[in-house]
Amino acid sequence: MRISAAIGPTLRALAETAPLDMLRDAILASLPKIGEPVIEPALRAYAEADDRAFRVSVGSILARIGVLDDRIFAVLLEMLEISPSRAGDLAQYGTTELCRTCRARSTHIPCATATPHSRITDRVRAKRGHGPWKRR
Repeated sequence: MRISAAIGPTLRALAETAPLDMLRDAILASLPKIGEPVIEPALRAYAEADDRAFRVSVGSILARIGVLDDRIFAVLLEMLEISPSRAGDLAQYGTTELCRTCRARSTHIPCATATPHSRITDRVRAKRGHGPWKRR
């Protein structure tokens, strides 16, 4: 069986495992290593799923694939809105760009680009009701 043919069944197995199952841990560790071929089946599985734990797991997989994609970013923002503890997935997703932006902001140097970090900051501040992003 080719690796790409195994992704769908592996995602279905992930959906059927319990959160503390060792098989779940093995799947979570191995799927991101496959890389880009995982994106489409994972996004499809995420969109079709109702189970929050499964969706969180798929988001975690997508964050660690190593591909910057607006669809993955949207999934990670959705996860962040559901649970602020998912911020680690965002850090995994765009470590280099996020760190560069954080460094610029920590020294009060204005950042001229609309980076993922600025969009994350806007969303987080809107959720908390801070600054000009305050919800009305």
